[in-house]
Amino acid sequence: MYYAHSLPFLFLIVSFASIHCNKADSIDFDSSKSPVTGAIMIDPTLLIGIGTPAVPLQLVDFPGAAAPNTVPERSATSNTVTLELVTPLNPDAAETITFTFSTNHPGSIEIRSIAGSNDNTYTFDPSLQAYQATISLYLDDADCIEQKYSIIAIDSITNVPQLISFDTKDSDKCAFVATNDAKGWQGNFALDGKLNDDARGFADAACNSSSSKPGNFPSTMTYKALLSVTGPSNGAKTRGIQYNDWPFAASTNYYFGAQNKKLFTTDSGRTYNFNPELSQALGSSLIWTGLLSTWSDATSKILSECAGTNQAGGLVSWSTNSVSISGIVGNLASTDSNLISKQTTLGLPDYNLCNKFRYFLCIGQ
Repeated sequence: MYYAHSLPFLFLIVSFASIHCNKADSIDFDSSKSPVTGAIMIDPTLLIGIGTPAVPLQLVDFPGAAAPNTVPERSATSNTVTLELVTPLNPDAAETITFTFSTNHPGSIEIRSIAGSNDNTYTFDPSLQAYQATISLYLDDADCIEQKYSIIAIDSITNVPQLISFDTKDSDKCAFVATNDAKGWQGNFALDGKLNDDARGFADAACNSSSSKPGNFPSTMTYKALLSVTGPSNGAKTRGIQYNDWPFAASTNYYFGAQNKKLFTTDSGRTYNFNPELSQALGSSLIWTGLLSTWSDATSKILSECAGTNQAGGLVSWSTNSVSISGIVGNLASTDSNLISKQTTLGLPDYNLCNKFRYFLCIGQ
C-alpha cells in the first residue's frame, strides 16, 4: 500500500527513460560514466513511504490538571506528558504498533522513562491494555524563556517522524533594563501623585510597563526594580536586602535581555559576590540603585537615595531632583560589583546628582 503513492512518480521516470531509449543517438559506453546521460539515478528504497503520513499521536489532556501538558523545569514531579493514538487499534484484530521516542533538543530536555521503563520505545497493544504512553521528561535549559519543546515519535509502520509539542514552565528568571524610551528618570521619581510617594511602586510599575522588555520573555512574569528604598518609615514601602520585598530569590539563575545572557546564580542569601565576574557587560548606561557594593543600603539617604524631606520632617527616598543631593548608581558596563554600586578610584560610591536621568534594572519574579 505504501508504494501506491509513488506510482505516478515512477511512471514519469519510466516514461523519461523510454523516450531517450527510443532515440537513435549513439551512447558512449565509457566505463567511468553512467550509460544514461542526464538521467537522475534514484535508489528505489527511497521511494518507500513517500507521501505516507505517520500514524498520528495526540497529547492526553487530563481533566482538572492545573497546567495540562506543561513540563516544569528541574522538577521530579508533574513532569510527564501522556500520548495516545488518534485512532485506537482494534482489540479484536491483534494489532500492535511500536513507537520510538526522542526530543527535538536533548541538550535541554531529555526523556527519563516511558511507562516506567528506561527504554525509549513503547508498544501500543490493546491485548495488554497498553493504550497510553506516559513519558517522563527532565527540562534544564539555559534561558528564562518558556518555549515549546517537542517529542519526536517514529512509528514502526511508516517510519515517518512526527512532532508532538508541549509547553514548559521555566524556573529561571529574566532581567532587563527599563529606559523610559531612552529618557531615563531623575532622582525624584517617587513623587508620582498616583503612587503616594512610593518609589518602589513607581519603579516596579515602570519595569512592568516598559517597552524595553524583550518580547520573548514569559508574558506572565512580573518584575521588580533593583533599588534600595528605606524611606518613608512605612515598612510596607521599603526595599532592601535587610528589609523586605527584595527582588532576587535564593539559589536562582538569572538571564539578561533578549539574547538571554547569563547574569548570575544567586546564593542562599539572595545576592551574588561577583566571583567570578560576569562573562559579559549588560550595556553602557547607569542605573539608580542606592546600594553599596555589599548589596546593603548606605547610612546617609541624602547621599545614596535622593532623599528629600517631607512635611513631617522625615526623609523620603527618591523624592528630589536637587543638584545638592545625590543617589548611588550602578554601571551596566561593569562585570563586577560596580554593576550595582559604581565606585570612584578612591573606592567610594560614585554619587550622582539627583537631577541626572538614569535607568532601572528590572528583575523577574
